[in-house]
Formats: sequence, C-alpha cells, structure tokens
Amino acid sequence: MSGDADFYEYEDEEEDEDLYEDEEAEDEEIEHDLQLFELVDKSPEEAMKLARESIVEGWYQEWFELEEDNTSWTSAKWLINTLMEKAKRGLDSEDLLGRLEWFAEPFYFSSGHLEYLWSKLTPEQKEAFLKGLYHDLAKVGLIDFLKSAGRKLSIKEINDYLYGKISFRDLMDKLAKKYNVYKYKPEIAEDFWNAVDLAAYLSDEELKKIVKDYVLDAKLEELEERKQKQELEKRKQKRR
Repeated sequence: MSGDADFYEYEDEEEDEDLYEDEEAEDEEIEHDLQLFELVDKSPEEAMKLARESIVEGWYQEWFELEEDNTSWTSAKWLINTLMEKAKRGLDSEDLLGRLEWFAEPFYFSSGHLEYLWSKLTPEQKEAFLKGLYHDLAKVGLIDFLKSAGRKLSIKEINDYLYGKISFRDLMDKLAKKYNVYKYKPEIAEDFWNAVDLAAYLSDEELKKIVKDYVLDAKLEELEERKQKQELEKRKQKRR
C-alpha cells in the first residue's frame, strides 16, 4: 500500500508541475500580448525611439558582460558597419531584422515586437530608424572613448576646438600625438581611429557638447579637486 501511495503522490506531483508549466506559459503569452498592445498604443516616433534605446542597451550589455578585448567604441563601429552591410541586402532582409531583434529582446521587445513594428514602417522610416540607431551607437562609443582618453588634452586645446579655432579632427590629431598612436602597433592605432570615425555620425553641435561635458568639465573638476587638496595641505603645514 505504501508503494501505491508513493506512486499516486508522485503522479499528483507530476500533474502539479504540468499545471504550473501551463500557467507559466499562459502568463508569458499574456505578458507578450500586453507588451504588444502597449507598443500598438505608441506613436511610430515613440515606438522607434524605444526600439533604438532597447537595441543600444542590449548591445552595450552584451559587450560589457562578454568582456571582449574590443573597446566599446570599436564594438560600436563594428556593429554600425555590420548593420549597414545587412541593410544593403534589403531593409526587410532576415539578416538585418534578426540582428536588430537579437539586441532588442532583453529590453522590452520580446519575440515578434520589433518585427511587428518594422512591418508598419515605410522604407523611408526604416532608413531613418537605422540612421538614428547609427547615431546612438556612435554617441555611446565616442563618449566612452573621450572619458577614457580625453584627459590628456589641455584646457587650451579643448577651448581652441570649442571656440572654432581648430576642428574636431585637429583636436584628435593632437590627442593621437600625446598617446604616440602613430608609433603603436596597427591594431592599437586602429582602435584609436575607430573612435574618431564615430564622430561622422554626430553633428558639430553634439560633438562640442560631448567634448565640453565629458572632457573640459572633467578637467576643470580635476583641477578644482587638486586646488582644494593643495589648500588643505597648506593649512596642515601652518598648524604645525
């Protein structure tokens, strides 16, 4: 009897597991429908903006988690070039849409969402979407680069650029010399210029704002901190 009881208890456990799996699948389906409904309620502009943000977040998270040897700016340039090549084969090609869905899926867009959005866009809107995506990827990569490498620029060099005395490319040439980029191995130099190439996807106004916010302001903050430390040290010496 005990064996029979154990058997029936085991059967009940299996039924409970099946019921749980059915409920879980139903919940996922409902969640998918709700998300799709929310997407339908959004304007094309809002939905496209959300899709771009999701793809950029998905790309950055994957790059960060994999801890690749490539920098984020080289990764951004690679993805832009990859998407451009896939788009040349057709704006509705499975290769292009599959790549976009791959990065968008972890953030809001579950399976089928991006495909649904894409099917509602005109060819002109699809091209505008990709252009905006290239811009967003380039901006993230370039900001990372300047936050990392821009500290070697002097305030005078930065101001010369911000006030129009030199171009962004001139500023990057000065930075390249400070890092002896021309003497490095080809792959290191390539990584540097990959970042500089991303500037082509941003306007002059955006570039200046990025340089001001992430290079000049960082330099000024660093100088202020250094000044405060020096004043604190002077006070300590006077007390002695």
